[in-house]
This record gives sequence, C-alpha cells and structure tokens, in this order.
Amino acid sequence: MTDTEKFVAIEKANGVDLEFLGNLTWFTITDCRIKRADLEAMFTEAGIDNAYMPKEINKRDAFRRAAKVGEVKKAPLNDDQFLNVMVRDVRQDKDNIIKQLVREVVDAKNERLEYKPVANLSLFDELHVIPIVDMNYSERLAASKIESAFEIEKENYDGRTIRNIVMNVLKDCKPVAVRPSGGVYFVPQEYQPIIDSLRVFVERASDHSITGFKSRLYKVPVVNAEEQLQMLEESLEDQVKAEAGSMVEEMTKLIKSGKDISQSAAAKYIQRVKDLSNMVKRYEEMLNTQIVEAQADLELVTKQAMKVLDKVEAAA
Repeated sequence: MTDTEKFVAIEKANGVDLEFLGNLTWFTITDCRIKRADLEAMFTEAGIDNAYMPKEINKRDAFRRAAKVGEVKKAPLNDDQFLNVMVRDVRQDKDNIIKQLVREVVDAKNERLEYKPVANLSLFDELHVIPIVDMNYSERLAASKIESAFEIEKENYDGRTIRNIVMNVLKDCKPVAVRPSGGVYFVPQEYQPIIDSLRVFVERASDHSITGFKSRLYKVPVVNAEEQLQMLEESLEDQVKAEAGSMVEEMTKLIKSGKDISQSAAAKYIQRVKDLSNMVKRYEEMLNTQIVEAQADLELVTKQAMKVLDKVEAAA
C-alpha cells in the first residue's frame, strides 16, 4: 500500500472523502558511481522507460572529471611558501586531448614565485602521464590521483547523471515548482505511478553512494482544499511568468539581431509556447478556475512567437 493509499484509508475510516490533486515531490541525490549494466538493471527494476537512459560514457568527459581531483591548493612547502597544483588545458583535436599539470608556488601574500608545467596529461584512447621535469611528492600524488580517478570515471556514471535522469523524468510529468528557487515540485495525480518508479530508482542509486549519505525521493499528497489550490495557482503563475519571460527575451534578441530565422528555429518556439499553453489549460481544468495572470503571460509570449514566424515568412 502506498503512502497515499494509507492516508485515504485513514481518512475514510474517519468519514472523510478526500480528492487528491497530486503530490509534492522533492529529492536529494548523493554522489555515486554506477556502471552501465547496473544502471540498466535499475531502469528495469524501477520500470523507467529506457528512453531516459544516458549515452555511453565519453572518455573525454571522464578525463575532464578526473582532472579535477588532482588539483591542490596552498599546500605548505615551508613557513613562507605554498604549493598550488593546477590542471590546465593545452590543446585538443578529434583524436587527442592534452592537459598539463602545473606547479605554482606562491608566498603568504599569494604572490607568484614560480609557475612551471611539470607533466603532460595526454588522452589518446587511454590516459598517459608524461613528466616534463622532476616532480615533487605532491605533484606525483596529484598525477596518480588523476590516473586512478580516470579508470573509475571512464566506467561509471556519477551523481550528476542520476540527478539529470530524475529531472528529465519529472519534466515529462508536467510539474510546477512550488517555490521560486525550485527543488520542490507539484506533480499531478495521473503521474503517481511514475513518481513511485522514481522512488525505487533513487533508492537503488543509494546502493552505489560514495559519500556515506543516501539518495532519497519524497512525496507528500496534495488534497483538493482551498489552501492547496491557492498554492498551486500562485506557483503556476510564477512558473508561467518565468518561462514566458525567458522565451520573450530570447525571441526579442533573435529578432533584433537581424539574422535570418530558420523555419526550424521558429517552429521550436511555437512548440514551446504550445506546450506552456497546454500545461496551463491542464492545470486550469484541474483547479477548476481561470488563471488570469498566466493567461496574460501566454498572450504576451504568443504575440512574440508570431513576430518570429512573420520574420521567417517575410524572408521566404
């Protein structure tokens, strides 16, 4: 029995007949390392559509992530000098990426005393560390950490990937952010099976945590009551205003740039406006009210989209 079903059973036992609008949903994803085969198994167990599976891991991205672990800041060399170990880009092409491990020595006032590349980090299918000068202990340790991290990163997805998967699934559930900074979303009742699947998925991600903390996804039922209706209406108004304003700004810049506007570019804006309009319509039906401010913002963004379309037709 789900949390909502338990809640309904309790309220019915008390003689209260509740209508649920949906759930407030929020989540926290701790950093993790998950191999592709394990991620595929998580998708299957949770019942999440494979369309949300990320691409195969790119070694270039793995190299970029691994390089960060080698950086050292203000390691004491003596009473007056400190060592920074940095990773700097050198060049890249379709076959090769070269970064450099750089030694920077600074004084107590952070003024540079020495700046010298100490090793090349070359990715050509595999990672190779090529010393340029004799490296000190901290620099050798940094290079070793990068090599070890690359071996892990090239085989594993991280917490950011899991977070992106969860957000991509949520975005297709027509959510409304219920606070300006985001992080807590209302999801209509019809998508509860998907939210339940996400909960299973996030729980399984915890099995691969590297932080000692657990990933969690929470949901709280929202009932059809005056206070909750007002919360959703105000949240929807804020979200539509933000999304419409962003699109208007983008389209205004595009028109003022004087550049030719392709039909495909115009079509994308038209579709985004339609999607926003459809979402407002769905929520108006659910809340049984007309959301005046949202309609005004929709009218504004629709007019701007028509101007973009006119530019395309004029150029045709």
